[in-house]
Amino acid sequence: MKVRAETPVIFTGITIGDSSAVYSANAHTVTLTPTFEGKNIPSPTPTVMWNATDGTTAASISNGVLSIPAGVAVGTVFTVTASAVINGVTHTDSATVTILAEAPKVTALAVTATSGLDSNDEASAGGTVVFTAAVTGDVGVSKAVTWAVKTGAENAASTYTTIAGDTSVNPTLTLTI
Repeated sequence: MKVRAETPVIFTGITIGDSSAVYSANAHTVTLTPTFEGKNIPSPTPTVMWNATDGTTAASISNGVLSIPAGVAVGTVFTVTASAVINGVTHTDSATVTILAEAPKVTALAVTATSGLDSNDEASAGGTVVFTAAVTGDVGVSKAVTWAVKTGAENAASTYTTIAGDTSVNPTLTLTI
């Protein structure tokens, strides 16, 4: 009778994220995935015990999905901890999740011709028309625009060409017809 030697499990650590990364929770959840380090880690992997707190408020975390409680202030930092035990050896890792404000949204865009059009809003061949774009929105919204010109006859197949324009706070485009 042959005796098969059992391959030993060597559990050297667990990681749940890049310690230098900032995980934002704008969507109200963040998913952290544990990685087990070592040799011959059993499959399926062991259960991970999760914990998340900002020092005063505990957050719900299950299977690595952190749910941010309603009303948590922007700038709040949660520390997420994951622990696992294999063959009596425990390893722990942690990551931070910073609550960031949702991205600012554009609420309106107005494009006007500031010069170069006649009273019928038509340009003369060889003339120059200057357009200005006004972007409004939440505090911090980018005012940059990308200009594109539609070429081709009206009601015909058209081509849009992106062209360089001023993308500053008061973007303008000068177009020679």
